[in-house]
Amino acid sequence: MRLKSIVNLNRSKIKRKTVSVLLCGCMLLGLCGCTKKQEAKEFKPSLDTKKKLTLTVLGEYDNFEALEQVFVDFNVYYPDVELVYEKVDDIENAATARCANKDNADLVFLNTGQIAKYKELCDKYLVDLKETSVDLSVVSEQVLDAGIYDGKQLAFPVFYTSTGLLVNETLLQEKGIKIPENGKDFEEACDKLVAENIKPVLTTTPLYGKLFSNHIISEIYNSEDKDKIIESLQSGGMDPLIVKNAMGMANEWKGKGYFDFSGDELENDYEALILRFFKGDVPFAVASSSTFSGMSKRESLSEEFTKKPFTYQYIPAPTGHKGFDACCIPKPFFGVCNTSANLDYAEEFMRFLLTKNELGVLSEKKGLPSVCDGTGSEKFKLYDKLTANELIVPCSKELSVERANRIENWCAKEFANNNPEDLASHIASLEEE
Repeated sequence: MRLKSIVNLNRSKIKRKTVSVLLCGCMLLGLCGCTKKQEAKEFKPSLDTKKKLTLTVLGEYDNFEALEQVFVDFNVYYPDVELVYEKVDDIENAATARCANKDNADLVFLNTGQIAKYKELCDKYLVDLKETSVDLSVVSEQVLDAGIYDGKQLAFPVFYTSTGLLVNETLLQEKGIKIPENGKDFEEACDKLVAENIKPVLTTTPLYGKLFSNHIISEIYNSEDKDKIIESLQSGGMDPLIVKNAMGMANEWKGKGYFDFSGDELENDYEALILRFFKGDVPFAVASSSTFSGMSKRESLSEEFTKKPFTYQYIPAPTGHKGFDACCIPKPFFGVCNTSANLDYAEEFMRFLLTKNELGVLSEKKGLPSVCDGTGSEKFKLYDKLTANELIVPCSKELSVERANRIENWCAKEFANNNPEDLASHIASLEEE
């Protein structure tokens, strides 16, 4: 296999080709991908596997190593298809212009939770995936809804972004504590740790608020008065009782010593938080899924972790009465450009990408939870167990991504101030903008 990195006009293109029959054989055995479930459907190529062509994916990441692995896997079936990932600035205008000019734009990668913000691209240049052979059944309807625009399935999300907990599995095992899967489990775990003079949860004040925003949003969706509450939300209101109850639970746990706010003293809540967690004495740390995605690359930067490595994973917020509170925003999205010179192969690559196996590759390599259950990643195994009541995907008219973000951002800034009425006016201001 020959790997080349080409820099041209400040646009980084990473090309992948397979030229070794032996290596192809290894990859067919699954030795070069993530763990693959036996029950996953086997991909069968539907086009000429000997045709030579190039497919270009336009995106916003500076680099996308996880996608590169999918390129390698695709080349097992289509060895003469050259796949290029190209980072572009201002993806909306750049992709729209490239599509209009039919200038090497076959697929797009949109790092957003709302595809509707790319109006012209959606109106004119993206293929309705419902009209292709892409198997959309690998994820739930609520996840698919996130990629619908004007009734058409124009894009497909691949990851979830959320605020949850980093978990030091090794430390919990040493203490005889199981990983919590609900509020009661979490209390029991923290009580045992506090009894041993261990501060259970490292956090910052903003992350503390974001953690409980999961509970607020979950309570809205699972309330017996859901319709009434959502109607109030749509008119710019918010029942402060839900926020008050969340604050009551949080204050009780804070009073019992569960939260260590020394995270506020860290330089940032990304690398600094990761390296603090890698010291090995922190059972839990509140973090975004984006922070977790950067952990594997930073293991070697930690002297403590290098000397004494431990097993860790990422779990949703274990704050629910009967389970997790998991508000998960699907992002980013992949779409197929309808002006592609090789449209059939662009759709074929999308069909390959959106299989359980390759979604698992993306999840494992990128370090983010997959929108597809059962991808085999040990890092996010509790995400696979989420029930319909636990997993909240805010992509409907009732609770849009924008409104969910508004709730989370308010919690980050104001939750610790214990004034539930503030959120009601904050939500109301959304309708005025």
